[in-house]
Amino acid sequence: MSLQFILTLGVAALTVGLGSLLWPKLTARVRPKPLTEIRNVVMQTPMGKQAATILGVSDEGAVTPINVSSVASSLVSGVVSAVGQKAQETVTRQAVQQLINQVDQLPADQKQQIQEALCKP
Repeated sequence: MSLQFILTLGVAALTVGLGSLLWPKLTARVRPKPLTEIRNVVMQTPMGKQAATILGVSDEGAVTPINVSSVASSLVSGVVSAVGQKAQETVTRQAVQQLINQVDQLPADQKQQIQEALCKP
């Protein structure tokens, strides 16, 4: 067996195991029978019990599903906000750089006037 196959198999097993644990957080629907069986096997291992505790799904009766669309919406909103802020910073930086370049090309007396106007206390 190749290492790539073993890694792929491990990642798939981890994904299915986590999916079986996280099912009640992702949806209010009944967990399919194969995932229920996988969850039962996972919960019999110390690592599975610890993962369920960390994920907050060890007591399924107390688990409330997360609103996936709300989480996705807030993530998208955060990304849009970050991109907008970065764009503003870039435009401001370029505008300031253009002003500096234009001031550098002015005659000395005009540079002095601008400096005096900007540096007034």
